[in-house]
Amino acid sequence: MSNPRLSFFRRLFSFRSLLLINVGVIGFLCLSLGREFVRQMDIQYNLFKLQEEVATLGQYHAELEDLYTSIQTVSYMEREARLKLGMQKPGEQVVVVQDSLQALAGEGERETGVEETMAQIAAGTMVADYYSNIKKWWFYFFDPYRFDTLKQTYDAML
Repeated sequence: MSNPRLSFFRRLFSFRSLLLINVGVIGFLCLSLGREFVRQMDIQYNLFKLQEEVATLGQYHAELEDLYTSIQTVSYMEREARLKLGMQKPGEQVVVVQDSLQALAGEGERETGVEETMAQIAAGTMVADYYSNIKKWWFYFFDPYRFDTLKQTYDAML
């Protein structure tokens, strides 16, 4: 005698069309599950990017609020009125102070070479502060003679 369970499976597998339909349904379900998984991953990625953007915009918003707060102060308004509109308080006098290099350029002096400038400094016709700190350090390390001349001229002025 044959086992009734075994005969049921034999009969079930004997229907090839039913087997093909089941394989098709399982394939469709796997494909749908894969699509949903990819869609879920895309949603998570977009959510992460949007959270980063929210954090960045929140920081920018805080900076703008700080700027807005500082602009509303009386001291800022006074400063801007003085600088941009040329306003002054009653009894105040405006004084313009120029940088020494700007003053030299404004007088129309031509640029001189290093030798001429050193000669002018030594003669006392040019201020020793004409040189930038970088040039002074350059002279200190690479041209001690010029540095000593510059130093003596500066000391003589004091």
